[in-house]
Amino acid sequence: MDLATGESELVGNLPTEVNGAGFNVLDGNFYVWDGGSGGIGRFGAGLEYEPLGLPEGMAIGNWNMGDVDPEGFMWLMQSGTRMWVQIDVRPGSSTFGEVVASGDDVSYGGIGQSAD
Repeated sequence: MDLATGESELVGNLPTEVNGAGFNVLDGNFYVWDGGSGGIGRFGAGLEYEPLGLPEGMAIGNWNMGDVDPEGFMWLMQSGTRMWVQIDVRPGSSTFGEVVASGDDVSYGGIGQSAD
C-alpha cells in the first residue's frame, strides 16, 4: 500500500484464513493466528506459508489481535475476553513456538493500557 496515495496492489493470497498478524524483525517473517487450522503460522516476502501448529498449553479460540515485539515474542489476544498468550518466535531459540507466558489479565506488561 502506498501510504501517501492510499493505493494498493494485491500481491498474492495465503492458503488459509489468518488473523492476529505481526512482523518479526529478527527473521523477516510475519507470524499469524491460522484460523483455518487452529494454530500459528508464518510467511515471508514470497508468501510461502508454513503452518507451525498449536503451541502446547494454548487453546483454540478467536485469537484475532496480535503482534510480534522487537525481542521476537508473538503476543495474541482474544477479543471479548481478557485471554492472552506470549509465544517465542525467536530464530534458533530452544523454546521456539512455545507459549512462554499466558493469562487473563490484559494489564500484564502494559497490554490494554492507554495514555489519556
